[in-house]
Amino acid sequence: MPILLGSLADTSTLTRTSASHALGIMGPAAQAAVPALTLQLVDESDSAANMADWALAQIEPRAAGTLIPVLRTLRYGSPLERADAALRLAILGEVASDAIPILVRSLADSESLVAESASEALVRIGARSVPAVEAAIRSDNPTVRARAVLVLSRIRPNF
Repeated sequence: MPILLGSLADTSTLTRTSASHALGIMGPAAQAAVPALTLQLVDESDSAANMADWALAQIEPRAAGTLIPVLRTLRYGSPLERADAALRLAILGEVASDAIPILVRSLADSESLVAESASEALVRIGARSVPAVEAAIRSDNPTVRARAVLVLSRIRPNF
């Protein structure tokens, strides 16, 4: 299990996806991998996130009381469900800091309600979201850049 957990942090999408698959096959015996797999739900790679989602369903089917259902909804839900998930993360504030990567990714959402809700969540998470938001300012997407500047200006008024 330690090798598989280490593989979830690898730079290779194939390695992370394979590790998630192996952990999913282990089922409930891989309970210790739930936090690392949860982080995969916010991965830039859809394949890594999808396999982690499958693995989590094999290991911890109910996942009650965790961020897993909210992260799943933010990634895979309808526009209204995604916006609601982002607002749930906003309510959690700093506790939702593991969701920063997917919230930053949501700044590019074509549905403005989702992007606005993600922006609010990033603002409420606060200082922990600053490095990721600063990176978004350098995005090739002008909409993401503009939204990131607005988020940063609310976190750091003197920006």
